[in-house]
Amino acid sequence: MESIRTDLVTRVMAVDPQFKGRTIDEALNALVNPNAYVTTQWLLILDNADSTNVDVLQALPPCTHGHVIVTTRRAIIEGIPPQKHIKLDVMSPGEAVEALLSSALGPDDPLPDRGREVALEIVEQLGYLPVAVIQAGCYINKQKCLYDYLNRFRANRQRILNQYTRQQDHPDRQYGLYAAFDTTLGAISPQSVQLISILSFLHFANFPRQVFTVAASNGFQYQRYDLMDRDSDFQEAITTLQNTLCHRGSWDEEAIDEMLEELQLYSLVSLISTPTAVMLRFHPLLHGWAQDRLPPEQRPTYKAAAVRLLVCAAHEDAFRYHEHLSAHIETLMPKFNDLHVNDQGSIAEMIRADVRKREWAFNIWTAIHREVLSTHSEMHVRTSRSLLQLAHTYGLRGDPTKEEELLRKALQIRRATCGPEHLETTHAALHLVWQLQGRNVHVRESKTLASDVLRIREMHLGSQDMGVAEASVTLGFSYFLQGNVQKAEMYLNRGIQVATEVLGPNHLKTLAYKARLAHCFVTWRDPRAEQLHREIIKGREVNFGAKHMNSIYAMASLAAWHFSNKRFDLAEKEWRKILEDTRKIRGDVHADTLHAIGCLALSLYQLRRYGEAEVLWQEEVRGRSATAGPNHPTTLRAESYLATCRRMSGSDPSPVSRLLGKFFK
Repeated sequence: MESIRTDLVTRVMAVDPQFKGRTIDEALNALVNPNAYVTTQWLLILDNADSTNVDVLQALPPCTHGHVIVTTRRAIIEGIPPQKHIKLDVMSPGEAVEALLSSALGPDDPLPDRGREVALEIVEQLGYLPVAVIQAGCYINKQKCLYDYLNRFRANRQRILNQYTRQQDHPDRQYGLYAAFDTTLGAISPQSVQLISILSFLHFANFPRQVFTVAASNGFQYQRYDLMDRDSDFQEAITTLQNTLCHRGSWDEEAIDEMLEELQLYSLVSLISTPTAVMLRFHPLLHGWAQDRLPPEQRPTYKAAAVRLLVCAAHEDAFRYHEHLSAHIETLMPKFNDLHVNDQGSIAEMIRADVRKREWAFNIWTAIHREVLSTHSEMHVRTSRSLLQLAHTYGLRGDPTKEEELLRKALQIRRATCGPEHLETTHAALHLVWQLQGRNVHVRESKTLASDVLRIREMHLGSQDMGVAEASVTLGFSYFLQGNVQKAEMYLNRGIQVATEVLGPNHLKTLAYKARLAHCFVTWRDPRAEQLHREIIKGREVNFGAKHMNSIYAMASLAAWHFSNKRFDLAEKEWRKILEDTRKIRGDVHADTLHAIGCLALSLYQLRRYGEAEVLWQEEVRGRSATAGPNHPTTLRAESYLATCRRMSGSDPSPVSRLLGKFFK
């Protein structure tokens, strides 16, 4: 505040030779009360007002004339409303290219061949950050390395960004990107420094803030799979996370909020709100600096803590955030084999639902099972754990026979090592039951296994346990497959009731059990299906938001229910909304969008609105031909609907012969 007082008094004295004041209040009063020297047309600039110890409002004249500009890295200044803020972001690509070239080339230097193209590649790599762009331009000017800059940058980012440059307006001052970042270290708490050090080993964008809460709820110790013993590094990673996120002695949501607020204050991190989570985002170069600044001996500790934090997200309570973790997992891929086997298994679980990574998950579990088997005997319970997961990867690859074979082998190991009525044995038995139910084979056997699992778990766990709820729902579905409506509904409702009491009505596990019962109601044409579908939609929206595909899929089930009950007007209304939302999320030619187009067209067709249906089926045919190919079954099916619609509307009297010809071809 003293520097503001001195500068303000000096500036007023320079304008008004009659001013004799010495305090900030006297200087501000001179601005409030204009005279022949100090008019109402003044501009006051408070530059770099970053310190939270300075009350900026005390330096602002209390009047309605004049203008004030405050530059700061603080996201919020009390007393200045948000609508008065102008947030300065990185440069636009065009601005960054011009800035780079003006720094890299002399006033008389011609623009080299492909100069703008190369410059654009450079500024993209630098994230359009102004100080980084100018620093790169000065480095290029000095080294004459426009074409080679990116190779040098990728080979030695830390050395390049530690370079200093001088500006024409202040040739006595040195500027450097990492030096600018270094100035913030003394201003933020040690815990905040540790946090950015940990996160520097993950991706720079879209880390869900809620993962901190899930990880802390299990003491940062969660392991989805216990396959091998842990060494001292495991406890060291836990201790690092506890010292960083629980420095008050225990987990405190306010403590992490304060750290994130502090990091935002100095523009080190941004928080971005989405329907499912609040995301942390760093600028890529700042993120790189956070890791580059670490001494080599500290990096393994912070990396281990980052892996531990990510692996804790394999917990089912973090399922809704898995879609955001793919980039963070990719960051670990170059050194994936260096991770502990237990952590590899957890990460493989998080990406298994991604169709694009199923082969990768299969390879991971193949390698994990090989290592576990070489460490333990074939009849060890840990071997059966890796075998169960390997079995499921065979199923995802389209080999259910091999999957069943391995699941039966795992169950055999559990029975031999743990005993037929051990909880570990019931776990393996349920995996086999689920696989048989999914294929609708060996129905009697699966019902007997499910019944035994429920009995054993009730004996060990009591009636109000989620393990019992899981077994009850599984047994209920076995009765459904056998056609026993009464018992199916009884056991399914029992599982839903326990899940509701233990987890709540909108927990994802509870909603999954309700979806099982809804499937049964639809099959039985029970009108209670509609209400259950609405409950599932509401629960999905609570978890994911209304504009998330998981919520839209639930809406599609309700729309299909309306259609199957010949309530085509209601189906048309639902499918129209589904299509609108899916287009925005998936685009025009994604399979989900094309499916919604076809279903809306079917609803319109049933309402005899043939013209609208024809337009939609034309779009579906074009989309499926472009993505799946003209002879794919989904394309041919859409063409058959289109032909029928044209025949009914009279717009094409002879589509059938062409359609049959294509089928025969």
